[in-house]
Amino acid sequence: MKKHYKTFKLLFISAFSFFLYYYIDNHNALISLQEKADKYSIRRGFEFFILINIFKYFFLLLSFMSIIFLVFTSYKNKKNEY
Repeated sequence: MKKHYKTFKLLFISAFSFFLYYYIDNHNALISLQEKADKYSIRRGFEFFILINIFKYFFLLLSFMSIIFLVFTSYKNKKNEY
């Protein structure tokens, strides 16, 4: 049961992280906030752009790394069974 819980938890983290990446990438409110920050000050707009992109690509990396970790541990467990 504990093994299935860990698998479910990793899949949930991966799916949720990918959802957050997709949400940040396509959300109209964040795009309009970026435009407002650019109009207010170039420095503020650039800081907002960098911050949002760091979070966006962190979530994308987290989603892929959790899937890779799940595949690696599954392969390791299959190898130890034989």
